[in-house]
Amino acid sequence: MPNDSCDTQESLYPFTGSKVQGFIAAAGGQLLGVAFSFIGEIFSGKEETEQTIQMAEAFKNRLAECLEKGDDGQLKMTITLPDESALDGLAKSLAQMLNTGG
Repeated sequence: MPNDSCDTQESLYPFTGSKVQGFIAAAGGQLLGVAFSFIGEIFSGKEETEQTIQMAEAFKNRLAECLEKGDDGQLKMTITLPDESALDGLAKSLAQMLNTGG
């Protein structure tokens, strides 16, 4: 019969407390980055206009106001973005989506 002690549970679930939160935050940030990269690829055939560049920069600046930069260089909101290129991709994708009529 399996041992139901805390030692067994700890070996089955090595991430607890803040470790779990950090792991989920990092995974969520990676997922968000990949999702916006995918969306950006959908619009990659569109010519990048000065308006798109300006909107992307505006999005990046506004989003950056809500972020904290950790000691490790990661940007943190509710999720953790792997690096600044993820923020660039997010801002560019939003700008491209909003500029579909132009």
